[in-house]
Amino acid sequence: MPTSNLHGALTGTSATRINPIEVAAPERVRAAQADLLTVQLAYLQSRSVFYQRKLARARVEWSSLRRIEDLARVPFTVKQELRDSLAAAPPFGEHLAADPLGLAQMQASSGTTGSPAYVGLTAKDVLQWTEGSARSLHACGIRHGDRMLHAFHSLRRPDR
Repeated sequence: MPTSNLHGALTGTSATRINPIEVAAPERVRAAQADLLTVQLAYLQSRSVFYQRKLARARVEWSSLRRIEDLARVPFTVKQELRDSLAAAPPFGEHLAADPLGLAQMQASSGTTGSPAYVGLTAKDVLQWTEGSARSLHACGIRHGDRMLHAFHSLRRPDR
């Protein structure tokens, strides 16, 4: 799938264009999702101790996951599982599937509800994260020259 130039569009470094998948026919989107799912599952099956165990415990066969709808059989990953994974294999946990030497960045939660959770990102992950953020902001109408505050957890419940 081609990489869009939304970062450039938001920063004014090139003409505005969106990722072609944003305007693709639904059947094209589903086909792309199925192809990418196959690649991602093969990667996780060969490299992720965390997901190897998770699917085994849930009695889900990797070979049975062929369509997006099949993911409904995979249990959600919850924060405590990530904390347990981090404790078992610090600093990035058993959920790290990439080679640690290939990490370019680390993301961490604030730990406000417990201990912080860490995620190691490759350079490709960082680009995909940026792409996803840019596409989301573009979908909200943000364009070059606009000013905005992108705040995480800025609203707190009065009882906390």
